[in-house]
Amino acid sequence: MASSNDDWTGISPMNGEAPTNGQIVTKGGLEADGHSTGPISSLSMSGLLKGLRRRWLLASSLGVVCAAIAATSAWYFLPPGKYTARALLRVDSVPYMVLQDGQARSNFQFYQKTQIALVKSRLVLDAAVNAKSVGELSLIRELDQRGNGEEAIEWLERELQVDFSVAPEILRIALSGDRPDELKIIVDAVKQA
Repeated sequence: MASSNDDWTGISPMNGEAPTNGQIVTKGGLEADGHSTGPISSLSMSGLLKGLRRRWLLASSLGVVCAAIAATSAWYFLPPGKYTARALLRVDSVPYMVLQDGQARSNFQFYQKTQIALVKSRLVLDAAVNAKSVGELSLIRELDQRGNGEEAIEWLERELQVDFSVAPEILRIALSGDRPDELKIIVDAVKQA
C-alpha cells in the first residue's frame, strides 16, 4: 500500500496497491514503465574512454589477436598478384621530325599507330606462336587443346598490350598472367617476330 508522503500520481489500482507491470505511473512529472529497474545510461565517448582506461590490457590484447586473425585470413584468401612481362623497343622519330611543322607530328602519330597495328597483326602473332620455344609452353598447349588451333592466337590478340605509354619513341609490348617464365618467352617471341 502506498504511503501518503509519496508523490506518485497517475493510474493506480482501485484498492490503493502499488501499480503492476504494464501500468504507467509518474513520479515527479517523469513517466516510468513498470518494467524499468534502474536509470538508463547513454553511451558516450567519455564513458568509453573511462572503460578503456580501466581495461586497457584486455582491449589491447583483443586488438592484437583480431589484427593477427584478419591479416592471416587476408593473406590466405586473397588471390596472388598477376605477373607482367614486357619488352621495350625504340622507334626512331628523327625522319619524321625534320620538317618541324604540324604535318610531321601527325605523320609520326600515324607511324606509331601503324607500328602498334603491325605488332598485333595476325601474321606477327602467328609467327610468334609457331616459334619452337613458344609451341612447347604449357599455356599455349592448353589453349590449343581448347579450340580449333587458333585459340592461342586469339588469346594473344586479346591479352597483348602494345602502346607508346612509356615515351613517344618507346614501344612497349606487355603480357600479364600467372606464369612469369612463359610470359617472358611469349613476349620475346612477339618482339622477334
